[in-house]
Parts: sequence; structure tokens; C-alpha cells
Amino acid sequence: DQLVGRLAFRHLHGRGYRHFAFCGSRPHLAARHRWEGFRQEAAAQHASSGRRILLEREEQNEPYRESERRKLDRWVKALPKPSAIFAFTDRLALELDESCHRNRLSVPDEVAILGVGNDLTRLEFAQVDISSIQLNTQRIGFLAAETVWHQATQSIRRPRRLVVSPLKIVARRSTDHFA
Repeated sequence: DQLVGRLAFRHLHGRGYRHFAFCGSRPHLAARHRWEGFRQEAAAQHASSGRRILLEREEQNEPYRESERRKLDRWVKALPKPSAIFAFTDRLALELDESCHRNRLSVPDEVAILGVGNDLTRLEFAQVDISSIQLNTQRIGFLAAETVWHQATQSIRRPRRLVVSPLKIVARRSTDHFA
């Protein structure tokens, strides 16, 4: 997840943006790791990682409460323009896209959006085609199964840290702008 955050910052910074933000989910540890990678890469590039918002939400498929949407709307409107926002997931990227639409903010001219997951079943509902980081889910699944098998068949019980790099950024219109 830290590698995902680093890749996200490099992509957005490379598009010429100088104002950055992160939209995450408070309950998820992966959101904290992605934010940390984003911050680390910003520091390495001598840039500010910008503002951050963490929404209160547990269930991935339920709609956001109106209070959370209003909070997101206020946050997006207050960002300096143009800003580039790294969303923890494609689901959050969709919420950001809808917030920009409600607030008449142009994507990508005023707000660039980058999600994670390359979830085409979600992304097809966006107002603007959303760029996304494609994870190596096949490798992650293989390593998870292999780890469980080793733990079940061998005396090794101590979990080891495995790192799987994201595959690539699938650039679409939401970041197709040079700030």
C-alpha cells in the first residue's frame, strides 16, 4: 500500500500539479499505509503532500450518508485550484467525482482524481473517466494462499511481510491535464 501511495504521488506530480490531497477511509489500515507512501514520496520530491480527509465508512457497497457527502463537498470546495486528489479506492474516487459535479468543479481542469483498483464495474458510473492504479490482485491472492498453506502445513506461525508492487496506472481523462 505504501508503494501505491508513492506511485500515486509520482503520477500526479508528474502531471504538473502542485496542490495535492488525499481522500481516505478512517477504518481501513490500508488507507493509512497509502497516505504514508503518498507523504513519503511528496517529501522525497520536496513537495507538500497537502490536505487529507478521512471519511467514516465501513461497508464498501453502501451509499455514503448525506452528512459525509456534505463534509466531502466542503472539503473539495476549500482545496486550492487546481488540485490533484489521490483517492484510497475507486469507490472514493467516484464520490469525489460526484462531489465535483455537485459543486460545478471541472475534472481534470480544477480537480484531478486518481483512484485505486481499476474497478471497471464502478468506474463506468463516473461523470468523467477516472484514472486508477491497477493492483496486482492475482499475485496478492497467490501469496495469500501460499502463506495460509505454509502456516497450515508447517510449524512456522510467524507471519512474514510480503510486498507486491502495483501493476500500473491506467490513465484516463480525470488526470489527463497538465496543471
